[in-house]
Amino acid sequence: MDTTYIWVSIGALALIVIIYFVTKKKRLQAHAQEQAQAQKQTPPTPTLATMGAALVVLGIVLDIGNRGVNYVFIGVGVLLSVIDLVRIQKRK
Repeated sequence: MDTTYIWVSIGALALIVIIYFVTKKKRLQAHAQEQAQAQKQTPPTPTLATMGAALVVLGIVLDIGNRGVNYVFIGVGVLLSVIDLVRIQKRK
């Protein structure tokens, strides 16, 4: 690899570190404000949607050797997500 690319990478890293430390105080203040607002109003966690997304990803990534099992994981994941969506809409 050419040394020019190495120096450009080091310069970019130095620039990122400088920007990180310059904006650190502002980011911490914004985070504190977000935390205060989040404590006032916390929505319920969508556990079925999370489980459904995990099953869809599992069905896509996992290669058991039988495509039917993968499709079952995807189908159950989508079904759980839809059930969670319907439950949330009924509450509103």
